[in-house]
Amino acid sequence: MASLTSAPALDGGVGSRKMEADAEGNYRFSVGAGVQIWVELEDATAASAAPAAPATPSTLRVLEGDLEVAGVEAARGVSYTLRNNTPMYSHYGASVLLTGRFASVYVTTEHSQKLLLNLHARLEARREEAKRAGNAGPKVRACEQGDPARRRRSQRCVMLVRSPPGA
Repeated sequence: MASLTSAPALDGGVGSRKMEADAEGNYRFSVGAGVQIWVELEDATAASAAPAAPATPSTLRVLEGDLEVAGVEAARGVSYTLRNNTPMYSHYGASVLLTGRFASVYVTTEHSQKLLLNLHARLEARREEAKRAGNAGPKVRACEQGDPARRRRSQRCVMLVRSPPGA
């Protein structure tokens, strides 16, 4: 069950909002181009001892759980510049606090993350088989139909071709 807990208005305005999603939750928000988003993972028990986020127009703080951006786990205490309409995904559930100016914010359970994860695992297995046999790995062609404004082809391609660390 996804939920939003509001403080002052955030959609189109400035304010704070705590967002929570269960396992396989997908956080989405829109910010202006080039806006710095501060992503900080912290334990709920250590929230008061966490360092302050830098003075940026918009901030995102992960209070509990894990969070991925384009298939990469968000590192603790690292500042990221994210593109507009950036989805963030949590496999096991997370609680985040958004503060600042965002065009829109929402939590959804409608996404293709599980499908992409399964496809990535199958591609990795075939890459390993090809590597052992001394052959080239599988080739993937990314095609997507529909409204160009809703396409996420580049993000999906990054997720499918990225190898795990140390591979």
